[in-house]
Amino acid sequence: EEIKAVQIFGNDPDIMGEIACSDYLKKFDIIDINMGCPVPKIYNNGEGSALLKNPKLASKIISEVKKSGKAVTVKFRIGLKEGEYLTETFAKACEDGGADMITIHGRVKTAMYSGDCNYEEIKKEQERQAKNKEIDSKIKELREMSLIDIMNNNKENIQIYNDVISGLEMSRP
Repeated sequence: EEIKAVQIFGNDPDIMGEIACSDYLKKFDIIDINMGCPVPKIYNNGEGSALLKNPKLASKIISEVKKSGKAVTVKFRIGLKEGEYLTETFAKACEDGGADMITIHGRVKTAMYSGDCNYEEIKKEQERQAKNKEIDSKIKELREMSLIDIMNNNKENIQIYNDVISGLEMSRP
């Protein structure tokens, strides 16, 4: 069976969540949220790349769409204007909202669809994501190892374990 995806955009979490769960999108496996559209009609309505100005709202939208039970992806731009990149902040908001995948358009909103793509900004986010995966892997490994200490009721090792886990979690970029 084929996997089907649909792209939606908007700025109201409740409406976005409602449509994601509706019969209209029932046949789709993946919902891609367009948070990168630079077109004035979309931007001036607070949708598309305008959401770069409000990562908390973007995260809430993603969270509501995730309630559909479908895979949720998000496309966004590296920022609104050249030199003022929002890639890391916005990617974190997408993560917090529960996005299964992000796609980064390597141009700013003001560039529209022309000009050079900023691959360096995309690469920085890829490296941050890789670092987070490495940290998550270490945390998982430590949690599995700690079961032996817990079973042996070794309180000193459990405290050390908890301190290491806390330190790793706080070291996320």
